Amino acid sequence: SGGSFFSFANSLRADPVIRERYQLMLFSYPTGIPLAYTAAELRGALAAFYKVYDPGGRSPALDRTVLVGHSMGGILSNLQIRDTGDRIEKLLLKRPLEDLKVDEVSRQRMARLLRFEANPHIQRVVFIAVPHRGSTVAANSVGKLGSWLIRQQHDLGHEIFGSVLQPGDLTEKGRILALRNANGINSLNPENPNLPAILNLPVRDGVVMHSIIAQKNADLPLEESSDGVVAYESAHLKEAATEKVVPGADHQGVVEDPRCVREVIRILRNHAGS
Repeated sequence: SGGSFFSFANSLRADPVIRERYQLMLFSYPTGIPLAYTAAELRGALAAFYKVYDPGGRSPALDRTVLVGHSMGGILSNLQIRDTGDRIEKLLLKRPLEDLKVDEVSRQRMARLLRFEANPHIQRVVFIAVPHRGSTVAANSVGKLGSWLIRQQHDLGHEIFGSVLQPGDLTEKGRILALRNANGINSLNPENPNLPAILNLPVRDGVVMHSIIAQKNADLPLEESSDGVVAYESAHLKEAATEKVVPGADHQGVVEDPRCVREVIRILRNHAGS
């Protein structure tokens, strides 16, 4: 829920430059829904926002949008700055969408989730404790229990793959995803082939990325450490312009850690030219 980040947002608003120069918005979403579906929802919500508040595309400020994403929200943010081309489609399907023998509704559903372009308004992204390469928690007994407890109101496998796909239409990786219970927890399983595929998608030119990574046990070597949920090797991005490690912070607590807040303020001030 966006309400979980009211304290974080208020800490940002306490800075006079951010209060003057930024409008803060929060995106709420159900974490039980698969990443591809929620990323499409965020994509649509952002497009609707721009259409309502800047229908003529005349606001230069909106072309300097910054996304700040924590944990799963960071992966959703990452999916707003990359172009798929036909890469995800080829990863999961043996033939192009246009050649599949499916009804048009299913074809449009799949296109919405498998084909998208980077949002041209976003210039910068801040990743906080993000499992870019998944989390072992999603694959252990706790994750399996959570996955079992999730109850979808409709079959998201059909939402993603269509309701009448033939087995021969899917690649081996596509079949693995189709057979697996589709939900947000399974989306973060390190064995999910979509996670490395996302990192291989090209980032839109001009977008700057930053990483803030929690290190729960500061006595461990950084490369062997984690925040209790996400390992450093999963959160680290070599493409990031800056990386801030927060020793002693855990996965959830890092959001309200003063060192994390100060780093986000520093990045936002820099983005505003202050």
